[in-house]
Amino acid sequence: MLRLLVAEGNTLAGRRRVADSAGATSAESYADVLRAIAPDAQVDICMPADEGATVPAPLDSYDGGGNHRIVPGHLPARGRVIAADRFRA
Repeated sequence: MLRLLVAEGNTLAGRRRVADSAGATSAESYADVLRAIAPDAQVDICMPADEGATVPAPLDSYDGGGNHRIVPGHLPARGRVIAADRFRA
């Protein structure tokens, strides 16, 4: 089975704004697209901008994944970069 990880690029406040206007977060929408392309895939979502964020499973258990663009100088982006370093461990 194909296993994919989607990293949500927005903070909780950003996710709420997107979900309120679009009906789903960016990561949820992207995960839905991946599931449409690969219906049998397991698609997990992580929130690296959140304090204490973790990944659902070890990174080496995933076949691939994606995230949203990190904007240099954007405060939540710094948290995502730090989280990405933590996730590699």
